Amino acid sequence: MTDREYVIRACEMGGIDLIKPTKRSPGIVAHDYTRKVSGVHPSVIDAQTWKQARGQIDAYFRSVADAR
Repeated sequence: MTDREYVIRACEMGGIDLIKPTKRSPGIVAHDYTRKVSGVHPSVIDAQTWKQARGQIDAYFRSVADAR
């Protein structure tokens, strides 16, 4: 499984909204609209590469699991 496939699947399974890269916005961004932290929906991913995005989503899910 590639990093891209992993991130897309993890977002689908975790209920995370992935904003795919476009010409005008080449970065990979995802938000968790199911949670609010201090009144703001957290940005789960803000990365330039799929490898960075994979690391960030893994870290996010670990932090959410630790908080429970």
